[in-house]
Amino acid sequence: MKRSIVFILLLFLFSCETKRGWHYGKLDQNQEWSKTSQECARGEHQSPIDLSTGRSKRLDSKFKINYHDSIARVENDGHTIKESIKELNYVVLDSKKYFLKQLHFHTHSEHSLNGIYYPAEVHFVHQDTNGNLLVLGIFIELNNSKENNFGFFKNINKRETLVKLSKIQSLNGSHFYYNGSLTTPPCTENVEWIIFDQHISLNHSQLEPFKKMFKNNYRPVNELKKHQLFHSDL
Repeated sequence: MKRSIVFILLLFLFSCETKRGWHYGKLDQNQEWSKTSQECARGEHQSPIDLSTGRSKRLDSKFKINYHDSIARVENDGHTIKESIKELNYVVLDSKKYFLKQLHFHTHSEHSLNGIYYPAEVHFVHQDTNGNLLVLGIFIELNNSKENNFGFFKNINKRETLVKLSKIQSLNGSHFYYNGSLTTPPCTENVEWIIFDQHISLNHSQLEPFKKMFKNNYRPVNELKKHQLFHSDL
């Protein structure tokens, strides 16, 4: 009887993994993901990458954030906590408007800065009216502060949460820019990336509940192929 229960449990877990189609942690993760989409292994502009100040070129760009505090629908999609934004928020890059669709988290960070990873990274996924994607990435570092100015990780087990998006506007300034891809299958390319120089600071205890749910849900940096990395001093 016990063996039957264990077998059924294992079958259920395997079924859940199969439905998801991909997961983190394989030794050759890109090759494994290519079974879902060949672009993950063969793409020429894959994300994430190392943001090397020595490799970046100067870029003059106009980037503006138009965010306000908003209610988000919280979802555990099996890979991260995704917070879908119900209200109208957007950014403007060189006079082109991109609307915020959702934000989600990775630990540790997916991008690295001069070879150094951060404890976590948050991605704000935007889309314009033609379906083009822009992702705003911000590194999360840890300190001894008890404040959570952004509302991140407060209600990860609830259906909705208040995200203090207006606080993000204060981080707007110098940033890296490059054309890359989604960091999960199908690894679609032609995604514009902006990663701020300024970081978000949280207390270790604030990040811990997420880390217990998702340990190392990041894609390692990809080698530079046809990437062109820029840095803008706003």
